[in-house]
Amino acid sequence: MGICASSGPDLSRPAVSTSFGRAQWPDPATVVLVRRRGPEDGLALAGPGRSRLAPARYGRQMSDVRSSLNPQQSAGPAWRDLAKSPPDWVVGHLNPDLDSLVAALVAAHLTGSQAARWETVEPLSEAVWARLGQAALPALPQEGTVGLVDCSLPQQPRTVLWAVDHHPQGQRLRPYPVYVEQVGATATIIARVRDRLTEADRRLLAAAIVADTMALTSNRTTDYDRLALSALVADWRELVAVVFPQDPGLSPEQWRAAGRKQVLGLPWASGGGFGPAPDVDAIAEGEAGPFAFSWIDIQAQTTTLALVLDHRVVRRLTYPAVLSRTRIGPEIREPMEETFGHPLRYESESKE
Repeated sequence: MGICASSGPDLSRPAVSTSFGRAQWPDPATVVLVRRRGPEDGLALAGPGRSRLAPARYGRQMSDVRSSLNPQQSAGPAWRDLAKSPPDWVVGHLNPDLDSLVAALVAAHLTGSQAARWETVEPLSEAVWARLGQAALPALPQEGTVGLVDCSLPQQPRTVLWAVDHHPQGQRLRPYPVYVEQVGATATIIARVRDRLTEADRRLLAAAIVADTMALTSNRTTDYDRLALSALVADWRELVAVVFPQDPGLSPEQWRAAGRKQVLGLPWASGGGFGPAPDVDAIAEGEAGPFAFSWIDIQAQTTTLALVLDHRVVRRLTYPAVLSRTRIGPEIREPMEETFGHPLRYESESKE
């Protein structure tokens, strides 16, 4: 990651200590990372009364970033400060994954609030949630104030006190404080309030980081995620088998719903684990298409993409890398457009 500002903490060298001390990990009130649709990440240094964004040479979208962030968002307040304003409920994004569930639960513990969900949980994450010994979160009631995690816009009209997110590409002007930090998981941000975490909180946060960064192999993984994981648990690798078991035990119907989003205007489901993809042909039988299913094999460091039409797989592609749906290049887009016979519209995954 390039350093895009002339003052403030030096992040050019990765943090190597497992301590959460200020010298090893800059205060989140000072550092906010903002990502654009380019290959580089920008650094926004912020403090009381000041906000500094990266120079334009790091990406033509800098003017878009500048216009989409208000001073309240780009300058903080930090998560530690937001936690001083407890809402009645803390909730994540629609069809929540493990990171969203864990961030909501631990943030609720830290703020003296209650954790909730919008609707049904993403199937893969629901299975992991149960293996972690957690009871299902209640549905969000109609009444009460809300704190948002892993998203910044409520799914229904609500009285929102604040939001904490690691998806800067979805940010717009909000009437409430939004803290955004470009890291691999919202759990990494929540973990900064380290002195108030229980052992159970630490294990949950570590599991969420493992899940959202694909065991630190995702191209969205940062040094902050690695540092947080090392500081939260003695050996995070024992959680890998919990988050990515050999056989998650999902039916084809559940696989079709796993990680499902609208990407490029298409329904797209995804999963990952230490091994090859599940039976994609069985998954395809329940989809008329167009539909995409991707699988990340963490051990082989490959991504398999299956394109479905008329209840069958019409094309399979394998890429020698762990690819994210939030960073779709021509190597994915062009075969998809060729297969489905029409241009696909670009849509960012803001989890709003």
